[in-house]
Amino acid sequence: MNPTSNLKEVEQADVYKGDDLAGELIRTQGAIEFRYHSHYVQSERPPIASSLPLSQLPVRVVGTELPSYFANLLPEGVRLLGLKDRNHTSLDDHFTLLLAVGGDTIGDTRIVPKGQDPNLVEDRSEPDFDTENLFARARAGEDPAALSGVQEKVSSRMLSLPRLTREGPAIFKLGPPELPFLVENEAFFMTMAGACGVPVVKVRIESDAQGGKGLLVRRFDRRRKEGRWIGIAQEDGCQLTNSYPGAKYRIPWRDIATIYRDHSAAPLVALQRLLAQIAFSWIVGNGDLHAKNVSLQRTEIGWMPTPAYDIISTLPFRHLEQRAALKLDGRDNHLKRVHLLTFFGRFGVPEKAVNRTLDRLMDASLPWIERLEEIGYDEKTTERMRREIGSRREGMG
Repeated sequence: MNPTSNLKEVEQADVYKGDDLAGELIRTQGAIEFRYHSHYVQSERPPIASSLPLSQLPVRVVGTELPSYFANLLPEGVRLLGLKDRNHTSLDDHFTLLLAVGGDTIGDTRIVPKGQDPNLVEDRSEPDFDTENLFARARAGEDPAALSGVQEKVSSRMLSLPRLTREGPAIFKLGPPELPFLVENEAFFMTMAGACGVPVVKVRIESDAQGGKGLLVRRFDRRRKEGRWIGIAQEDGCQLTNSYPGAKYRIPWRDIATIYRDHSAAPLVALQRLLAQIAFSWIVGNGDLHAKNVSLQRTEIGWMPTPAYDIISTLPFRHLEQRAALKLDGRDNHLKRVHLLTFFGRFGVPEKAVNRTLDRLMDASLPWIERLEEIGYDEKTTERMRREIGSRREGMG
């Protein structure tokens, strides 16, 4: 819980970049405004975001909407509804909703009421929560928004909550009953992606005493420094393109690839990682690779792609999208090798490099097709997945 009891009454918020007080957000009767502090601009420290370059001039958005970078820090789905209810406000009161989660956002930005110590924000991780009780509450239909830190992945409808493990901060994900074996699905295809040369975040399945399963996902936007966990600068595809969350299914791969080429420390490496992620997701039927599921983060050499995350196959669920989430040269279906060669060739990736990436993916993915029954689906569903993945692989041959 944020130490400020009535966030609706807060009109000014401090914005921290790591431990540095960088600027402020101000809401007025008709707009929300972000401005850097003069001392931060003069220090020439990194900007809050690529869409908010250092400047003495304010960024003003008329209405109740936040600048796009901050809007993309808000949770979605049931988590957002829960924040609305607990803070007795409306869904369009983005300033209040951001304050409710601003002390623990993805990346290294923190937003707290003006004058509040950002380190006083309560840690929402649960190092020793009762897994069996958590599953029981979820199975009993308890409102997920009442569980600390729970949010909903809109497309996959997985429930996610922070957890602190011996290895560091993590996210614990639960699959809903209406999408069976979703935890096993993500664990399988995340592991398969890693075996196929796609850098992925570390995941593992955990079970409760009753056989319920959840997926533990290591947070890659946190690192250990001087005895504490700190945030790593990170922006997803919506933030990088200065787009609002509602555009996450409309941003073309062209826009994201342009940013990877122009702003990555090693553009060819970054583009080949994007290639592998797009190709793998198409082959396995991941219809949820949208703009918020690709990100860049600040590394020792500069901005580079994060490990891949949220990789599933939507093929078992016929009511979910089977086409690609984003369009590649106007195409979201029947993706073939020639399309990737043409697309990435325009961004300077040599044909030999594209073929090498795809050949490795093809070779490594073949034995996994015979392991699909490990996920747990019935024979008919598994065979349908096997046929479709096989067909998509042929198009990459």
